[in-house]
Amino acid sequence: MGSYFSLIAIVPAFVLYFFMQVFYRKTSIEVQRIESVSRSPIFSHFTETLGGVSTIRAYNLTDAFKRASMQKVNRNTRDFYQQRYIAA
Repeated sequence: MGSYFSLIAIVPAFVLYFFMQVFYRKTSIEVQRIESVSRSPIFSHFTETLGGVSTIRAYNLTDAFKRASMQKVNRNTRDFYQQRYIAA
């Protein structure tokens, strides 16, 4: 008799677990995509900065490039933390 009651409780729990897993996977994949997309401008900006470092120094724009780089890193970090909180 007790096993019937446990089956009544376990079946809905498995169904709920399945739907939560489907939702989690979709969300996790989307957050990973967003984090990857926000990482690309960091590498692009870094490559451009290395290519034009002499011009940047000549026009004394080092602070502007530092700020732009930090903004891109902050954007990526914000997306990275969202990914970590969802995975936890």
